[in-house]
This record gives sequence, C-alpha cells and structure tokens, in this order.
Amino acid sequence: MFAAMGGHVPEGAAIEMLGAFVSAVVGTNGEVLSPAGLPNIVLFRACRPGNAIIDVLFPLPGMRYEERQGTVIEITIGR
Repeated sequence: MFAAMGGHVPEGAAIEMLGAFVSAVVGTNGEVLSPAGLPNIVLFRACRPGNAIIDVLFPLPGMRYEERQGTVIEITIGR
C-alpha cells in the first residue's frame, strides 16, 4: 500500500495493482464517510515470487493532474 494517487504495473509482473482508492472513515452508525477528491491510497498484491517494477504516482500539493510525477520502484518477492 502506498500513499499515492495512482500507479502502473506491466502485464505479467509478479505484482498486480488492486486499485487506487480514497481513504474513508466508518461512522458510529456504520455509515462510510469519505471525502470527495482524487484517490490517495494505491494497493498492490504480490502474485508470486519474482521481481517487479511498479510506477507509483505521487502528487505534490497544488499540482495539476498533468504535472503529476511518477516514481519507479523495483520490488523482489521471495518465498
């Protein structure tokens, strides 16, 4: 899990991206309260041992969507 707005994993990698989500809070009555806005959590899952490269998008405050910056992260998954 990364605090980010999005990401990308090449097809066939040892990791899959489950999605980009907006964090939320559960109220005392069970109602889910979530703010409106861009995703701020990206969740990945290891599928099998191996190596993977993921591209995670970390926005900076005040940054327009077109200006977002990605960070490439190399991950090794063991048994």
